[in-house]
Amino acid sequence: LYFTNIFIEFGLIVLLPLLFISDLCGTSQSPEHKCEPLTQDDLLTLTIATIGSVLGAIAALILAQYVGRLAPIRVATFIMLLSIASLFVCVNDTFTLVTATVAKIVEAFVNSTIWIMIPE
Repeated sequence: LYFTNIFIEFGLIVLLPLLFISDLCGTSQSPEHKCEPLTQDDLLTLTIATIGSVLGAIAALILAQYVGRLAPIRVATFIMLLSIASLFVCVNDTFTLVTATVAKIVEAFVNSTIWIMIPE
């Protein structure tokens, strides 16, 4: 479970810049890759999407303390599956940002819950 989640996290780290800066969403063919520096808007979008990792870690600590570990990790894994699968559906840039943020929140939640469970 831990290694699968690490692979998902690494995949999101690699995929998010491609989603936000290369116009990957909405194209029928793969976009031409151009090595361009990130703009301020690109950095803001990436920051908003990845700030969810902090929220997910905090939520994992709170839920592990008061609810338990097994039920939240099952629900979070299902939500992570849905949110990552919805990244393949392109509606617009806002939908992609919200979906990526939810994926990062839930991924960090699952990762933090696993780290809480490992010593047990």
